[in-house]
Amino acid sequence: MLIPKSVKCQSNLTEAEIRAYFSLKPLDEDYSDHDKRFSKILNDYLGTKSFKDNNARLCYKKQLKRMNKEGKTSTPKFSAFNMWRLKEIEKNISRQKTYLLEREGKVMPKRPERIENNNDELINENNKLKLEIEKLKKQLIEKDNQIDFLMKQNEIKEEVKEEVKEEIVINFDSEEESDEEDEEEIYVDVVDVVEDLINNVINLREALDDSDEESEEEEEEEEETPKQKVSKKEAIEIFQQICIDKIPQYHEEYMKLKEGKNDKEICKIKNNILERYDDEVIQPNVEKLDDVYDLPNEEYTQVQEKPYEKMKDMILYFSD
Repeated sequence: MLIPKSVKCQSNLTEAEIRAYFSLKPLDEDYSDHDKRFSKILNDYLGTKSFKDNNARLCYKKQLKRMNKEGKTSTPKFSAFNMWRLKEIEKNISRQKTYLLEREGKVMPKRPERIENNNDELINENNKLKLEIEKLKKQLIEKDNQIDFLMKQNEIKEEVKEEVKEEIVINFDSEEESDEEDEEEIYVDVVDVVEDLINNVINLREALDDSDEESEEEEEEEEETPKQKVSKKEAIEIFQQICIDKIPQYHEEYMKLKEGKNDKEICKIKNNILERYDDEVIQPNVEKLDDVYDLPNEEYTQVQEKPYEKMKDMILYFSD
C-alpha cells in the first residue's frame, strides 16, 4: 500500500491511505520515512497549542516522541494528542467522501431528448446525491461532537487529578498529625476514564486504612524511626545534581575530541556533545521525575535549564 507523504490538498486518497498516514508506528516503510512523517503530524498538533518559547515547544515534541516510542500512550499528555489525531483521521476521511460524491454529482448523463420522464429521473438522481452529501456532513458533525466530548472528558480527568493530589496526603509520623514537612502527596495516575480514577482512589483509601492498622500493631511490638520523605522540591534538586555530576565525563570527552580541530569542527563537536548530554542524561532522568510528580509543561522545561546551562558553561569557559 502506498503511504501518502501528505493529506493536505489531496483528492484521491482512500480511507486506508489516510489511516496509514496518521499511523503511530511504521508500516511497510523505512523507519526514517515514518519518523519524518510523524514529526510533521506532531508539528501540526503543536500548532494548536501555545508555548512560552520555541525551546518549550521542542521539549514538548520530544516528550511525545519518547512516549510513542516507549509505548506510554495512556498518559494525559499523549491521550490529548491521540484525541486530536483520531479527529484528524475522521475529518480527512469525511472530506474525501464528500469530494467523491460531489465529483460524481457533477458528471451528468448526456441530455436525452426532451421527454418529461427522463427529466424527472435526472432531478431525482441529483436530489439523492444531495441527500447523501447532507447525511455524510451530519455524520461528520456527530463525530466531531463525540471527539470534542472525549477531549473535554480528558480535561476533566486532569482537573480531578489535581484535586486528588491535593486531597490524598499520607502522614507517616505515628504521633504528629499536622506537620507539612512530614506529609507526602500520593500521586495517582489518571486512567482512561473518570470512573476508573474514582475506583482507584477508593482502593487507595482502603489500602491506607489497612496500612494504618498494620502500622499500629507494629508500633506495639517495637518503636520505629519515621521514614524519610522526599518533597517535590528536594526531588528536583536531586535530579539536577545527578545531571550535574555527569558533566565532567562529557567535558573530558569534548576536550579529547577537539584537539587539533579547527573552529568549525570544534563548533560541530560542541553541539554534538550538548545534544548527547541532553538525550542521554537530562531527558531520561526528567522522565523519571515527571512519572512521579507529573510536572506541568512550564516546570518540566524549567527544571532542565540548570544542568544544561552548567554543561554549556563548562564547555564555553573551562575548555582552553
